[in-house]
Amino acid sequence: MRNKIPLSIVEELLFKSDHSCSICGQSGKDVQLHHIDGDNSNNVIDNLIVLCLDCHSKVTGTAGLGRVYTPGEVKRYKRSWEKTVAQRRGISRPVVRHRKEVVSQVDIMFCEILASKSPERAKELLDALYELHVYRGSTELDASIVEGLQHLALMAGLNSAILSAFVAEKLWDMCYHFVGPKEVPMNKVDKKHVLSCVSALGTLGDFSSGYIRQKKATEAFCSSIWNFLEIAVWYDWQDLAQQITSAVQETRTSCWHAGKLEYPIGDEIILVTLRRMINYIREEKPNWNKAISSLESILQFAG
Repeated sequence: MRNKIPLSIVEELLFKSDHSCSICGQSGKDVQLHHIDGDNSNNVIDNLIVLCLDCHSKVTGTAGLGRVYTPGEVKRYKRSWEKTVAQRRGISRPVVRHRKEVVSQVDIMFCEILASKSPERAKELLDALYELHVYRGSTELDASIVEGLQHLALMAGLNSAILSAFVAEKLWDMCYHFVGPKEVPMNKVDKKHVLSCVSALGTLGDFSSGYIRQKKATEAFCSSIWNFLEIAVWYDWQDLAQQITSAVQETRTSCWHAGKLEYPIGDEIILVTLRRMINYIREEKPNWNKAISSLESILQFAG
């Protein structure tokens, strides 16, 4: 069943893509919105891409005899093009002369999030922290933001499904720009940054499954963990896949207590994601035997 895409999402997506096709990048062409996973009811912005009519036909495979674009390939085009558009608009990382003051401000913002009783205010502050990462990002600042998100992941997992979902999304946003080794090479600092985000996501999944047990939080965890798995595959990074596996294992284990399933909805959401992850790795990285075996063991877990 096709659900109408909310106007706010349509407008944001067209703005991020400069109203141009995210594959060929040509402006002035008629464009359409395409659901990357093929599910017309999945209208989250990360699942939608702007395409011209020509590229759309190549994605859906309705024109020509050549090989069509895969969903993973389409996602990479989306992220790469949106990053290009942002750079064209002059988004840069200017020199920050007073880094200690900026880092201190980050700490204050996290304290305000923890003290806030308004989910809308918490989201505003998290969005502001992400903008700091984009505009003023440095190794020190990004590490401070991720450290704050790690603490927030634990507290949100104990108390708030809405905040848990926001934190899961922001942990992924902090790594959104890693679209592949050719486009964005990774160094040791980058890898540490990604691993820290996955570690925080694992903490959030573990505590939210064990305490608040709300569908919204589990869905956000699974959505973000899937995005990190794509990074692992694109960069041929098995250590990241193993940490992702650990995060999923902790999250599913927390759905159970003393051999009894106490969070069945969450468990089912995780199982669906697990099956999808296993199929994805088998298709893209069939030699990742350790990762496949580890995920299958989580799938078979029963208290």
